[in-house]
Amino acid sequence: MKGKGLFRLLALAFMIAIAVVIYKYYSINTAETMVHISHEPILLNKGDKIHFFKEGFAISGSSTRFYRPNGTAMSSPIPEQADTIDQHIINMSTPNFMLINGKSVYRTSSIPFEKLYELEDSSGHGIKELGNYLIILIEDTLVENTTGVLVPKLYDLKQNAISDIKDIESLYYMDSAFDSESNCISILTLSLDSPFPSSKVFNYTNENGETALFSFISADKKSFFKILRIPYHVILVGSDEIICYNIDGTIQWSIENKKIKNCTILETNSGFMFYFPQPIDSNDGVFFNVLEINSDGTYNKLDFPENLYDLQPFENGFIGLRYGRNVLVLNRSGSIKQEYYVPEDIVSLYHSEYHRDYIYLVDRDNQLHIYSISKEDL
Repeated sequence: MKGKGLFRLLALAFMIAIAVVIYKYYSINTAETMVHISHEPILLNKGDKIHFFKEGFAISGSSTRFYRPNGTAMSSPIPEQADTIDQHIINMSTPNFMLINGKSVYRTSSIPFEKLYELEDSSGHGIKELGNYLIILIEDTLVENTTGVLVPKLYDLKQNAISDIKDIESLYYMDSAFDSESNCISILTLSLDSPFPSSKVFNYTNENGETALFSFISADKKSFFKILRIPYHVILVGSDEIICYNIDGTIQWSIENKKIKNCTILETNSGFMFYFPQPIDSNDGVFFNVLEINSDGTYNKLDFPENLYDLQPFENGFIGLRYGRNVLVLNRSGSIKQEYYVPEDIVSLYHSEYHRDYIYLVDRDNQLHIYSISKEDL
């Protein structure tokens, strides 16, 4: 009798487990609304990069090709260049601007692109969008016996004027950030004047078209490579430490871990999020793989699915790749809403805020596949 009772108990437990698995499987939406766009994949050449703009996207390397959001070829939106294959080279892009041929800055929010500024004697290598300003990185040709030293210039979009950032002339530029609520620009630099490199942050107000230094932060004997801004705080990211500073330079909190250098940083509606492919701890015994930073400077430790890559904002949550052939859509708390399977072996995922109905996937053969997630395309 006892044996029969044990068998029934095990059978019941097995049935419950099966029911839970079936419920979880069917509670996640399948890929029924995601279809491969019918045209041939687009081959990317070595060194090609994808740049998105409001009316489409460009693939640029030794030359540039322009496409509509669904992957059909389009004429070049660069003035005086109407071919589908353009000899111009896109150095870097932001959601609304491009640096082309290392010389020209274009606004890309309408077609044709609007040329804003032409660098005269310098070669541009990058741009970053900061509210009413752009940071343009140019190569400094005046520093003797050096190559590749990039110097930031501040381009005023309203005044159509470019200027030096005099406070940082003796320092090395690392990164910059903008907070729209406080309308402040922050620039992260590195000082090599002492035996131990030290990061320094310059915070500027932006009022009535003028920038003015109002705060300075020095992280002595520490070096950081990225800066993030929220209204009253500055967040610095290094290879093994994240520090949140109050705007007056005092430290609010810090987290140390050697795996920080492997994290993915995402901007969210309420702040920023750090994703770690594998769980970490901050020497308090609490393991997590997501650090969510709120706009007031506080943070939450969350658990997301492990081993995601190319994670990025999507609708009201996130989208990312797992195991090369699975595209996961997550809600804000990290729960899986949808899991799509694709037949290609994918190495990179792209999604544009302008083209919300499409997902762009690059496979191991360097071919770009475009999938539609709009029911209208079924």
